[in-house]
Amino acid sequence: MNRNSGAVFVCCLVVLIAFLHISALQFYLYWSLWWFDILMHFLGGAWVAAAVLWCLLLSGYVHTRWRPFRTAVCLTIIVGILWEIYEYAFGMTLVEHEAYVFDTALDLVMDMIGAITLSPLFISLVCKKQA
Repeated sequence: MNRNSGAVFVCCLVVLIAFLHISALQFYLYWSLWWFDILMHFLGGAWVAAAVLWCLLLSGYVHTRWRPFRTAVCLTIIVGILWEIYEYAFGMTLVEHEAYVFDTALDLVMDMIGAITLSPLFISLVCKKQA
C-alpha cells in the first residue's frame, strides 16, 4: 500500500459511512434496526484508526508497528468519547432512558473493536509494502 492507496482506503471508508448514515436517516434505520448504531460505531472506529495509521505510518516518522497501533486505538477511544459528549450536548440521546449508560458503553466498545480489528490489517499491508 502506498500513500495514494492508503488515502483511497480511508476515503472509501468515510464515503461508506456517509452513505450508510444518510440512508439510515432517510429510512429510519437507527430506530428500526437495533444493531445499526452498533455497525456504525464499529465502522467509525475503523475509520478513525485507518486515518491515524495512514498519517503515522506513511509519514515516515514511525518505524515500529506497535506504537502506531497503540496510538490509533487510543485516539479512537478519545474520538469516541468526544462523539458521545457531542451527542449528549446536542440532545441526540435519550438520557432519561434506563439503558443510556449501557448504550454509551456499547458505543465506545464498538469504536474500540473497530479500531482493534482494522489496525493490524492496515499495519501489515503498509509495512509489507514498505519493506
